[in-house]
Amino acid sequence: EATTVPPLGGPSSFDPTHSHPHPHPPPRPPLLLPGIASVLPFNRGGYDYYVLTVTADMAALVVVTLFYQLTVNADPEALVETYHQGLFPIDYVLAVSTCIGLIVLDRIIYLNRAKAAKVVYHYVTYAAFCAYLFQLYHRNSGAPSALTATAGQESRTRLLRVFFLLKSLSFALNARQLRSGYRQEGSAASKLHRRSDSLSFMGFCAYLSVPFMYELRVLLDYACTDSSLDLTDWLKLENINRDLLRINVRNMTYRRYHPFGHPQPWWKKVIVQGGGMFLLLMSILLVPFFIFSTSNPQVGVNPVYAASLNITVATADHAAVFPIFNGGFQRFVHTPQRWEELGTNATAPPVNYPQQIQEVCLAPDSNQLWSLPPPALKTFNDTVLKEGTLVLATWTFRRNLPLDNQVLEAS
Repeated sequence: EATTVPPLGGPSSFDPTHSHPHPHPPPRPPLLLPGIASVLPFNRGGYDYYVLTVTADMAALVVVTLFYQLTVNADPEALVETYHQGLFPIDYVLAVSTCIGLIVLDRIIYLNRAKAAKVVYHYVTYAAFCAYLFQLYHRNSGAPSALTATAGQESRTRLLRVFFLLKSLSFALNARQLRSGYRQEGSAASKLHRRSDSLSFMGFCAYLSVPFMYELRVLLDYACTDSSLDLTDWLKLENINRDLLRINVRNMTYRRYHPFGHPQPWWKKVIVQGGGMFLLLMSILLVPFFIFSTSNPQVGVNPVYAASLNITVATADHAAVFPIFNGGFQRFVHTPQRWEELGTNATAPPVNYPQQIQEVCLAPDSNQLWSLPPPALKTFNDTVLKEGTLVLATWTFRRNLPLDNQVLEAS
């Protein structure tokens, strides 16, 4: 008895779902427009608000550095006093350090594309700044007692508003960054390197002019970026990117009105670059010789116009000191014609002008009446009669220049 074998791939005799002898038709391909071979899914990703955010944070840092002590401590001269004393209040140091630390932390989160850390950073800093600024604002808005206090409180309130405006702008940009997400691109990419116009180059030069800002950014990027380069190669790569930016800006701006091969204008060679740089270097070499020469009016004659003498008797350990003579109200200051007129055995010093040698004579009478109570007089007699008593003579001279050192003393 013969049996029928079904074809390869066809339905079998025991298939319960088979209802017709023909297989299912293949699926139809999607309808494409002319010239399109295939379609792939694509997502641009989020936007990058980091440059704007760090700009607002840096502006807020400048406000804190300049006006923190005026706003918090209500002392308009605090920054000047801090500069002269060389000591910074600890609250001022902590405030500036906190702002810098938050900027560094935001940079680390940005480099690692840490969305969860960005959420925590945003809400914690927002709550902390709002609580502190509102408390400080209400403290400065108390009822003043005078018109000057009102003006000072208004100035501090305006500074608080400026700082809160900058931080609010930073918080708004952080919120937009959280909503849009981060771009999935290389974290070491620089916004300034992507554009080659003059405005971006000026911003990059201003960024490089801040001391250690560029170096800190490069080191932090290297620490937070996955790379097979060591630090030396990473620094070389950053220098290459910086030089490429400068060359691109030069090609796009300077070469527009000065094509390759054309000679340089004479005014640029003689005045601006070649001759100007030559004169600058020659000035650096020769001007110091003129400044420290006798032609400088500040190095000329600086005569003494007043002098005084103070004679003091003291013990060897300076436990008791008795001023016995103070003269100088009656004095005579003049310039001798010859060195021999001074009647001294010392050798004449080398001077450029004869007026640099002066003679000072004081009257033998003291300016003040010297009187001691009996206990002090007894101590004085015991001090003078002891062995090792010191007699100190101190001359004080006054001159017009320099302004920061007009008084000289010689013992």
